[in-house]
Amino acid sequence: MPDAGASLTVSPRSPIIGADIHGVDLSAELDDGVIAAIRSALLKHNVIFFHGQSLTPARQTALARRFGEVLHHPARGFYPESDDGLIVMDQIPDETFRINGKKVIGSNWHMDNLFMETPPLGTILYAERVPDSGGDTCFASLGAAYDSFSPAFRSWLDGLTALNSLAGFQTGGTAEVDGPHASVHPVVRVDPETGRRMFNVSSNWTQQICELDPIESKAVLDLIYQRIATRPDFQCRFKWREGSVAFWDNRAVHHYAVGDYTSQRTMHRVMIAGERPRGVGGLAGADVGSTVAA
Repeated sequence: MPDAGASLTVSPRSPIIGADIHGVDLSAELDDGVIAAIRSALLKHNVIFFHGQSLTPARQTALARRFGEVLHHPARGFYPESDDGLIVMDQIPDETFRINGKKVIGSNWHMDNLFMETPPLGTILYAERVPDSGGDTCFASLGAAYDSFSPAFRSWLDGLTALNSLAGFQTGGTAEVDGPHASVHPVVRVDPETGRRMFNVSSNWTQQICELDPIESKAVLDLIYQRIATRPDFQCRFKWREGSVAFWDNRAVHHYAVGDYTSQRTMHRVMIAGERPRGVGGLAGADVGSTVAA
């Protein structure tokens, strides 16, 4: 039988971020060479897109396991999750834009679950049903945002750590959380596979830069977030079709789920477990009880 990915091609969306992958059937049993090619494209482009796919929940989780351990969402009860870690996000916006009766928190620039000691490596999202218009997802390169600052500012940021907490997460009062609710991580992480430096903060989770007082911390974080959100040359925007798949490196991008649609959107999500972030020179986080500037 011919290899399902023998004709795999990569078409970059921009010089900075995003690529479309053609010539591969993700529902097939892919050989190690195809998986390696997909992983290489992910590391280079940070987010990759596939169209015309047909993935059962079992095949989607099996695909995710080729890249690492499947990660169960730590906030049990917030999302309906299967035993093998797949979440069905059945989204029907109303006047406050909610999922299953709970307010959507994805309509802002963020990375997933940075409060965890070992945040996700990545996410594979499959579109089962999409609205007639709207519902795009935007992605921004954290490496490009970091590189855009002056060398002196980058050098200073390299030595900082930040407290990331579940405190701001809206669970609707029904979710139980597995594991620690907060972690301290470097503000700048070094990708363990590429060596690239990139920002490692997110407005959903990052409470304060540990070495700064609250006013200083807010000023620095706001500057970083503004740079990520306002540079279209660091971004790409993906329009979903039924059967589309987006696979993003959660370590390397912020994403933004645009909540501008008025009909049902059903997505299947699987997250892949990651490692504890390490910064420049091996800088690691600390215990949550460590000193944070008052």
